[in-house]
Amino acid sequence: MERKIRLGIVCDNQIFHRGLVMSIATMERYNIVISSSSDSSLKSFVNEEDMPELFLVCVGNSSLEDMEAHINSIKIMYPAVKVLLMSNYNNQYSVAKAFKYGANGLIAKSCTENELHRALLSIYYTDTYYHDGYEGIRFDITNAAMLELTTDITDLERTALSYFATEMSYKEISETMNCSLETVEAYRDLLFDKFNVSSRIGLVIWAHAIGELHVSRKAI
Repeated sequence: MERKIRLGIVCDNQIFHRGLVMSIATMERYNIVISSSSDSSLKSFVNEEDMPELFLVCVGNSSLEDMEAHINSIKIMYPAVKVLLMSNYNNQYSVAKAFKYGANGLIAKSCTENELHRALLSIYYTDTYYHDGYEGIRFDITNAAMLELTTDITDLERTALSYFATEMSYKEISETMNCSLETVEAYRDLLFDKFNVSSRIGLVIWAHAIGELHVSRKAI
């Protein structure tokens, strides 16, 4: 019989957390050594052989930036651990963000038990999980410069994006940002290219879908 893989689980939704623990327990391949609803309650281990080898981190509706905080907390406690993120944001952009922040893979919350099992084993044996649905748009996860280019949005771009998600005209946005109309239009065109969209509504929908923008009821 194969040795069980030591697994840690962090999930901020208690009901979903219990479901994850029950599902993984049926796989009979993992020994859950940590199960917590917050990475602030992670525990230390005296012996290295007791530490988790894998961590499943469910970030729920957290923003993509929260991914980095979760991963940093875990890596500080367990520097050698491999991390699989589970999130509602499941697209090529979010995958790039996850790798950039130090995760070994990202999987959707809507995944099946078999998909989750396959992802965990892939990370354990190969250090990486990359969903088959992204074939054809692969990127080199070891190329830090490319990941930065793929995922980087400047603070000014993010500010402009937040105004694009309102009913403000471009002229009103330029006055609010204290810049010229041409500058606002330049930000718009830059974001159109970055997200491969052609309209303001498309830009806002895509930015919300990947976690770069939380749209309020008054938006657009």
